[in-house]
Amino acid sequence: MLADPQVLFWVIARATGLAAYAAICISIITGISLRTATLRFLSTNRALRAAHDFTPWVIVPFSIAHVVALIFDATARIAPIDAPFSRSTRATASWRSG
Repeated sequence: MLADPQVLFWVIARATGLAAYAAICISIITGISLRTATLRFLSTNRALRAAHDFTPWVIVPFSIAHVVALIFDATARIAPIDAPFSRSTRATASWRSG
């Protein structure tokens, strides 16, 4: 199933992107729960604090692996230096006056 290298890069790009997104969500949710007055009982929870402190160290490698996998993925068509709006395309909407 994953014998094709393009399929492998596609899977790696999606898996690392989802892992980075999940880690960002966990970091945000644990950070909010440590500071919210309604969840004050969680502010002394050491496991929650440890999860909040650990997730940034997970986000960075997964984000880097995601970008590298997207560069090698032929489906995404992303170049290492791909500036936004640098391609000239005529497929934009044309407005008619009248």
